Amino acid sequence: ICILHLLCVLRILQLSACNNELVRMSQVCKLNHLKILNLSNNNIEFMDGLKELKLLSWLGLANNKIKSIQQLNQCVHLEHLDLSGNFIQHLSDLSYLKNLKVLLLHRNNVETLRGCDRFFPSSVTTLTINGNDLTDLTEVSYLTGLPSMEQLTLADNPCILQPEDESKQFDYRPYVINWCLGLRVLDGVIVGAKER
Repeated sequence: ICILHLLCVLRILQLSACNNELVRMSQVCKLNHLKILNLSNNNIEFMDGLKELKLLSWLGLANNKIKSIQQLNQCVHLEHLDLSGNFIQHLSDLSYLKNLKVLLLHRNNVETLRGCDRFFPSSVTTLTINGNDLTDLTEVSYLTGLPSMEQLTLADNPCILQPEDESKQFDYRPYVINWCLGLRVLDGVIVGAKER
């Protein structure tokens, strides 16, 4: 706590407290000058203490124990949000984050993209949802509300896993590109002219 008071006095702009086995993050609310906060690789379950961080533009909460996205409505300057490697199952409304460009949700438990067209701001250019529990490829139709999206990762979802029988294998890329017209990179591979 003494260190936290010192940081408040110094008007710290960046803080990284990765790999510290933190369970709570509520104390960060006192650091209202923060622009960059990285609390990845801890044991955080709840996104508390963010209401006062109105200047925050970069937030890293990867590899924690977070189950739901919450308390970001005051972080209107947020451009980068990393929630990868958590336990998020349902997507939350982030439409008020009008400056959000990078949204990293890979390695979670997301089962559906329903609502993305309403929940995610149209400013998102990069979205990672690989390594989730999406079983139906038609879910990508909910991404049409993201006209600025240039990069998307879908790999390691059940909906695109290929069967061993080659006659039953399929190319999912044209289907995804058909729904996400602005894509330039899909699963790390540049979208070519022929695919378009």
